[in-house]
Amino acid sequence: MRALAFSLVFCLAAGSVGALEWPIVDKTILSLFGEQRAGHFTTGIDLGGDALPVSSPADGTIVFIYQYNSNFEEIPSGLGNFVAIEHSDNLMSVFGHLKGDSLPTTRKIVSKGDPVGISGSSGYTQSARLSFELFDRSKGQFVNPLSFLPPLMEKYSPVIRRLYLDRGNGPEPVDTIKKTKPGTVELLADIADQNEKGTANNSLGPYSMEVFFNGNKRFELINEVLKESRGRMVVMPDTPLGVEDVFAMPGRYRLGKYDLRRGKVNFEVLCKDFAGNQRVASVSIPVED
Repeated sequence: MRALAFSLVFCLAAGSVGALEWPIVDKTILSLFGEQRAGHFTTGIDLGGDALPVSSPADGTIVFIYQYNSNFEEIPSGLGNFVAIEHSDNLMSVFGHLKGDSLPTTRKIVSKGDPVGISGSSGYTQSARLSFELFDRSKGQFVNPLSFLPPLMEKYSPVIRRLYLDRGNGPEPVDTIKKTKPGTVELLADIADQNEKGTANNSLGPYSMEVFFNGNKRFELINEVLKESRGRMVVMPDTPLGVEDVFAMPGRYRLGKYDLRRGKVNFEVLCKDFAGNQRVASVSIPVED
């Protein structure tokens, strides 16, 4: 609901997008684009740290300043104090959880690197951070900020903790399945990205996931774009998927349904982070009556 309301705010504010600068110096990632939070997708990234100066990632104009609890009933309050900047290429940036006394006092033109606030803990957040979102007004969709920022130089691959098959009566870990019966199953996976220290964070999601079934690619999901469709936010592969289509629970991904036939079936799951680090998990299962 918060993301849908923000899309209205951005569209009311008056080509291709070049590289942006990071809005804060500390690039500690607390959440990534497309993760599940409280039943909805995250439409940006969260960067950790309290009292960190926040700067404009590009030239633009501050078009909206929101003071938390300031009676804008139509604006959701999850981001607390936030600032929205319109850039010259139909890209809107928004910075949430700012300290109230750090907000600009007026809408004004800013240059890349100009201060726009200080990170804090206003709104709904478990710790001090900066929420950074990008909205493409020309296409009416949120885009992954990592697509526009200088690359993160990190070397740790995502972790595929476990794969499951589900026939509709609950997930069964594939490592406990010696053989299975023919029929339709859903493939599930517990996947988490690693932080800059090489620790698998349950809340960090991968950038992309692919599934190869008996050698053929049957599933692909890339966390690049989120868009409103029929009153809900969807990730945009070939078929739009809502949060309930992507997640069985936080951190557990739905990776498609497959028809198992007699013989042996092979699943290969490939996941990547935005830096290109990847992890593969493979399993072969005999299918018998």
